[in-house]
Amino acid sequence: LSHIQPLRWIAAMEHAAVVKTSELFASGLQRMLGEAVGKLRASLEAMDAKAKEGSSTGQSKFATFKMSAGRVEDFYKGLQGRVGSPSLDFLHSMEAEHCRKGGCDAQFTTGNYGITTTARREWEIVMGAEEPTEEECKFGRVLHKLSEL
Repeated sequence: LSHIQPLRWIAAMEHAAVVKTSELFASGLQRMLGEAVGKLRASLEAMDAKAKEGSSTGQSKFATFKMSAGRVEDFYKGLQGRVGSPSLDFLHSMEAEHCRKGGCDAQFTTGNYGITTTARREWEIVMGAEEPTEEECKFGRVLHKLSEL
């Protein structure tokens, strides 16, 4: 019943203490909201700048193009006919894709946060082998470890 004691303490508060506590909460909430708005503003400004940069170079996150992927016969074979059956050992396959296969160390810059990273680096962070740097968390980016999901 020790969890009831804090409730009894709150229930015994005088009106002046309630007012003072709510003022303290309000100022803290105002500070936190101000920081969140500042981060959001910076993130949106970066996103707008990136979009403007992409539109001036003809690149866009949503740009499309026509490509050819083989003959009609290839289409009817399906993906499995072209590349084989997928591995059902998902974790092992995902690790190989991110850490051992070609391109795993190729740097790329994300379109949403403007962060330069690699597939291997993202895998190491998500799997908990490495901590993200401050730079990797700019603009409010949150990287969850797999164990947290």
